[in-house]
Amino acid sequence: MRLAALLAVALVAAGCSSGGGRSVLHEGIVSRTGAAVPISDHEAAVIGRHAQAAWLKKLETQARRHQAQRFDNPARGEFRQRLHKLADRYGFEVVSAKVLRPRQDAPLVVVRTTDYRGLAKATSTILKQLDPKRSTGDDRTGWRYEGFFWEVRDERGVPFLIASTLTRGQVEGQQWARSEALYPFRHG
Repeated sequence: MRLAALLAVALVAAGCSSGGGRSVLHEGIVSRTGAAVPISDHEAAVIGRHAQAAWLKKLETQARRHQAQRFDNPARGEFRQRLHKLADRYGFEVVSAKVLRPRQDAPLVVVRTTDYRGLAKATSTILKQLDPKRSTGDDRTGWRYEGFFWEVRDERGVPFLIASTLTRGQVEGQQWARSEALYPFRHG
């Protein structure tokens, strides 16, 4: 018990010495009872793997079910250029950027940062620039991609934010964050 108390003090002190940055990763999410439930590094890694696997499975399923739907994919060079420009602007490192092709393009992007709160707040803006929806005036979706997966990791490679969309067939989106302060979109 005494060791746990010392570790807690050390964690708080380490967080304070760096402006409180890492502590946001351990604040947790609010449960149904209203209590904050912290998510360990191991749990976050498992959640990240499961979220990506579920997105990939649904992406393939939607590609088979809705084969006729078309998207206005930009050139891949344009996508990569935008991504790297945004990385410079918002201070994140691109770990991987794959453009999958179940039918048409579906980017899967993993980035890393130490500015947890800053990148969480910027995620909405970043995704709108990478996958902008335009109004079409007809029955087309206006999305550029049939799916988009965005995972943000800390400097140790542990996921702390995931946002994903599927736009082939019925449009759906999901988000997950390691703490309430890191959710990129309103939720509840």
